[in-house]
Amino acid sequence: MGVGMIRAFRQRRVLQYTDQIRAEELTGRVHQLTVRGYEEQVIQLAQTELGMPANVARSWAKSL
Repeated sequence: MGVGMIRAFRQRRVLQYTDQIRAEELTGRVHQLTVRGYEEQVIQLAQTELGMPANVARSWAKSL
């Protein structure tokens, strides 16, 4: 139950920019990048693929 709630929170911010299926896929990719320490690539990914502002993308990357 707890993992599902965390996953839903991560996706909720992305749903403002895309649909549910793409949000799940992007959240997984972003999580893998943040685990590996590629935070700047996550921010660029969010900006280019979602059109997310830099400050929102940075906040989202840190929340993962």
